[in-house]
Amino acid sequence: MTNYISFILSLIFFKIIVLYNFSANSLEINDIKLCTNLDYRNYDCQKDIKNDENINIREIKRIHVVTKIKNMQNIDQELQIEFLFFPDKIFNTYQIKNTIYKNKKMIETPKSIKVTNCKNCFSSKINLLIKNSLNYKTHAFKTIDKNVHIGAMKISFFTKNQIELYSKTIYLK
Repeated sequence: MTNYISFILSLIFFKIIVLYNFSANSLEINDIKLCTNLDYRNYDCQKDIKNDENINIREIKRIHVVTKIKNMQNIDQELQIEFLFFPDKIFNTYQIKNTIYKNKKMIETPKSIKVTNCKNCFSSKINLLIKNSLNYKTHAFKTIDKNVHIGAMKISFFTKNQIELYSKTIYLK
């Protein structure tokens, strides 16, 4: 009887682990493009910004992210886009605050929400709901202030369980 109970408990535990891993990885990125407002047209990037590329911020207003995502779940899945900014200490003397997109507007992140483990960086997060689809297309952007955003910016995508799906770093000069 004890062996039978142990067996049943191990099956339940195994099933919980399998279901958790399936739901944690239920989003798959089909395509991601980053571009400036100069190259953005009709929910598409005409020119993709490469990893570690230098961007002249005097010429741009926004960084756009256009994404195609696969969600095979029958429920909407949450995707978080994080713009993590590392200011250049020599050229950037402005005060920057961490922000989160909530209720259709950007607000300062409440102190109750842990923003990041990073010192000397600032986070701007956008949470999106991804519908059940083989190729769900979505778009987000970060407005760039040419007086403030001098430095490195890491753009990352995370599942609800904080599994990183994608990351790219660009340099704003």
